[in-house]
Amino acid sequence: MKESLWDRLKQRKLFQWALAYAAGAWALLESVDLVGGQFGWPTRLLQSITILVAMGFFVVLVLAWYHGEKGQQTVSGPELLLIAGLLGIAGGLMAILAQPSEEEAGTETAGFVSPTSLGPASVAVLPFTGSSATEEDQTDFFVDGIHSEILTQLSKIASLEVIGRASVMRFADSEEPIQSIGAQLGVASLLEGTVLRAGERVRMNVRLLDAGSGREMWAEAYERELTVEQLFAIQADIAVRIASALQATLSAGLGERIADRPTDSLAAYDHYLRGHGYWGRGLRDQAIEAYQLAVSEDPHFAPAWATLSSGLFSRYFTTGIRNLEDREKAFHALQQAQSLAPEAAATHMAIGYSHQYGSDWPMALDSAAEQFARVIELQPSSVGPILALGRVRRHQGRWEDALALFERAMALDPLAGGPPAHLGETHRNLRSLDQAVRYLDRAIALGRNPSFRQKVLLRLISVTDTFGARLLIDEAPPSIQPSQVDEWRRRLAYFRRDVPALMALVDVPFDSASFAYEALRYRWLVRLQRLREDPGREQVYADSLEVAEKHRLRDYMDGGALLGLVAYRRADLAAAHALLGKEEEALREARIAQELFPVEADYWNADYVYYQIARMHTFLGNTEGAIDELGRVLALPSDNVSPGTLRLDRDFDPLREHPRFQALLEDPPSVN
Repeated sequence: MKESLWDRLKQRKLFQWALAYAAGAWALLESVDLVGGQFGWPTRLLQSITILVAMGFFVVLVLAWYHGEKGQQTVSGPELLLIAGLLGIAGGLMAILAQPSEEEAGTETAGFVSPTSLGPASVAVLPFTGSSATEEDQTDFFVDGIHSEILTQLSKIASLEVIGRASVMRFADSEEPIQSIGAQLGVASLLEGTVLRAGERVRMNVRLLDAGSGREMWAEAYERELTVEQLFAIQADIAVRIASALQATLSAGLGERIADRPTDSLAAYDHYLRGHGYWGRGLRDQAIEAYQLAVSEDPHFAPAWATLSSGLFSRYFTTGIRNLEDREKAFHALQQAQSLAPEAAATHMAIGYSHQYGSDWPMALDSAAEQFARVIELQPSSVGPILALGRVRRHQGRWEDALALFERAMALDPLAGGPPAHLGETHRNLRSLDQAVRYLDRAIALGRNPSFRQKVLLRLISVTDTFGARLLIDEAPPSIQPSQVDEWRRRLAYFRRDVPALMALVDVPFDSASFAYEALRYRWLVRLQRLREDPGREQVYADSLEVAEKHRLRDYMDGGALLGLVAYRRADLAAAHALLGKEEEALREARIAQELFPVEADYWNADYVYYQIARMHTFLGNTEGAIDELGRVLALPSDNVSPGTLRLDRDFDPLREHPRFQALLEDPPSVN
């Protein structure tokens, strides 16, 4: 009687072999992960071990099939062929791993193609080259400023699409063919130019090229006196001639706006151009100083006042501390710009920043959006206001509007890391994870290192892939602060309940002069004792955490921190009080935090406050209140919590068996 396949599988004990190997492989990979983390094994080695272990599973099945009945089979040709094939596959995968990734290969843009091809009336102004007989050290900034001004003039033409500065600056000193540059930028034409500054004369040579064929469409050589009048006349003529060559129409009154000359002082305009050059290179403080020098030379120079105001508001807000002197100077500069040129695009931009960044709290988002939208009307191809409006729409919870604006910005600035970074971050926090990975990978490959943080958070928080997160953290570029990498590792160890790893990471030196790091250290010591199931020590460290959080809150308030950040610290203190069972104090701090930071004040950043309040309710034993707050948090975009982290985070162990908590994890609310 012929044996069935099922009988042959049982006879060769195939299932027993498979289960035994799977158990052993799991134990081996866990050991490798632990040992590799402690001794800093390379990521490629860990990936290769994983591949070999996976291939080994199939080798074991082959051996089991041929040798499951001991002594009844000898090594055969088919057996050797199967094993050789599996080893070949493993070798191929390891060879693929040996190839450098896009991130490792650097940030070269060759091979990148714009995700959107713009229409025939589109132009990229490539970086100008320049020289000077007297001021070599500063010439590059002057030339960069001229380049930036021409981009601004062209961006005013509604029927013309202009590639953003960040993308074109990648081709400074490039020898790539015109056709290759045009394909990468998705543009129909390219403008090249040189600037020679010699004494009292300036010479500019420009030519417009067809991006497809390289054919010269228009060229001009300008040699003029080095005066403000002549510099503005050259810029205006270039803009009008490009529009004519590309058959772009000028709307009524646009010719006058392009030809407008806001200053007659060459010294003031020179400082202003250098300010643009500094700003374009990320040198914000030097740019602000240059704009201040510009308005000192000409107090009637409206665009210089407006850009100075915008720069000061940016510095005031992004440092996190309310530098009242910067704020006061920003409003003074804005008042000057409004009195001199109330309808100028730069003035509207500064007004938008004043509403978004200049108010104490909450941000005046509707007013900011109105101003940024007006700038887009005046300069439709300017990427800055498009990104600014997109960020405001995120704060307002208007996700689709924000995504559309970021997509438009990426079409106009295809090789800049900013637009895909904004898209990736937004999709990640909205839990559109496939889209998030695509955009974040593009941003990282374009050199946007902060996007690496977003990709780590996607692995660690959004999908709680602890093994994938570990591999990614091991590849952190040098630009990522070691303290940030340590924090990721601490969270990873806590999620994995890896006591030895967390102990080692808590012993990493913290900045003892900073209350922020002191509070962070005690927070992790509390969690470590929770993993060790040592409630006595947990309470000791909780007491130290409460003291540190009080100092931290006082430090923020005395230092003039923005009130939104003060709300964060109030929520932290509420959770610290709750660890000690101080219900009245905890609820008081939570109430103040919620009053300072209602969800509608900023949908994009509100999650942290309510996540901490959920932890507070959990520590106080208020299960229903904790689950209510977690439901609210999961309906917000978040880089702090996800259904996956709630499954792993021991802070929420008291909620595990509650039916509402389980239902929240199984069917979380969508972000709205």
